Amino acid sequence: MLFPRFSLLLILAALLASCDSQTVRASRIGEVYVGPATLNLRQEISLRSPTVATVNHGEELDVVEAHRRFLRVRTIRGIEGWTDTRMVLSTQQMDDLRSLAVAAAKMTSQGTAVALEPLNMHAEPNRLSANFYQIPEKAKLEVLDRKVVPRVQSAPPPISFPKPPPLRKPSKRKPTAVQIPAPAPPAPPPGWIGMSEDPKAVPVAAKDREDSASAKLRAKDAPPVDDWSLARAPGGQAGWVISRMFNMAIPDEVAQYAEGHRITSYFSLGQIQ
Repeated sequence: MLFPRFSLLLILAALLASCDSQTVRASRIGEVYVGPATLNLRQEISLRSPTVATVNHGEELDVVEAHRRFLRVRTIRGIEGWTDTRMVLSTQQMDDLRSLAVAAAKMTSQGTAVALEPLNMHAEPNRLSANFYQIPEKAKLEVLDRKVVPRVQSAPPPISFPKPPPLRKPSKRKPTAVQIPAPAPPAPPPGWIGMSEDPKAVPVAAKDREDSASAKLRAKDAPPVDDWSLARAPGGQAGWVISRMFNMAIPDEVAQYAEGHRITSYFSLGQIQ
């Protein structure tokens, strides 16, 4: 008689466990992925709060709660903690990053470079985008593409999640106001075209000179830009890095012909013994 009771207890325990897991899983409001190489999850929103878990780039996290730009997430081990929305990637961003790695694996290398110092690899050519990998100092990387963008850029839009609908309040109908049509505008005075002409009009040639001078001033006051390169690390990771942080691996006998200019790419035409 003990065996049937024992089996019944096991079945009840399994049912309760499945119900608990379904309840926990149902509490999620979305999923995100870890953006940087490592991310510390904190017990509270405050940065002084202790760390409860450390997760790595690409790990999937369940979003449990959203408060302003902070998220309470749950790891695959069931540990919950708080992080900033700028530290995680949405499903679309993670898919784009994976597609970039697949496309970069098929791209032709424009030359091998050497990192001058530890080099952060970003998901987009933007200083504020997630840096998910770091190339060590003096490590080699392959340059695949190049892009020049403004140095000061807006941060990627934060990840938003649906909020619960607000409670509906009983509508109080107000009496309809009487709409009075606006009067017609007055007619322009006679000869208004002649009054609009400037008797001291600037000659065309002088205007062209002024436009050229203003264009030079605008070019002088133009905002600074950053030169980014799409790079491929030896481990296959692909992302955007700042070009001034590496040098192309060209022999000094060839690099001397640059005469102070920066070499951005090179191709091997052959070898001679």
